[in-house]
Amino acid sequence: METELTMDERLVPRSYQLRTDIGGQKVSLQGTYTSGEAAYQYLTGGIPGKSRFLVGDRYSMLDNNVFHHFIIIARLFNFESKEKSQSFEVVIPQEMEKGVLKVSDMGVEKISIRGKDRELHHLMADSGTVKIDLWVDDQRILYKVALPAKRIEVIRN
Repeated sequence: METELTMDERLVPRSYQLRTDIGGQKVSLQGTYTSGEAAYQYLTGGIPGKSRFLVGDRYSMLDNNVFHHFIIIARLFNFESKEKSQSFEVVIPQEMEKGVLKVSDMGVEKISIRGKDRELHHLMADSGTVKIDLWVDDQRILYKVALPAKRIEVIRN
């Protein structure tokens, strides 16, 4: 899997490319973003397709199959806010959908990663269809991602 994502300083996407080759099944996706629109062209098994979404001026792109993209959530979240839950407009190209991602601060938790105890911020992101748990440090370095419903857990090396 190869990805390339460019974003502006507000974490609004400017371009995105994804290429995969799994068991001979090739998939490519190209995203372009202009004012008020996210557009995608994709090729799956030789069959082309297109989709586009109308978006606001402040949104982000989250590819839920590329785990390091979840750091975008931690960078968007304002830990200084009095609000423990914040909502962000997101486009999810792999699912060909857009929506609102509600992110909640679940507090600081002590967890062990590779035998070392760390006190990390636990964020829970909820799209309405999937819940994602994230653990980040004060510098917003992502240490752990969990998708409990899919029994997936990814830990930083």
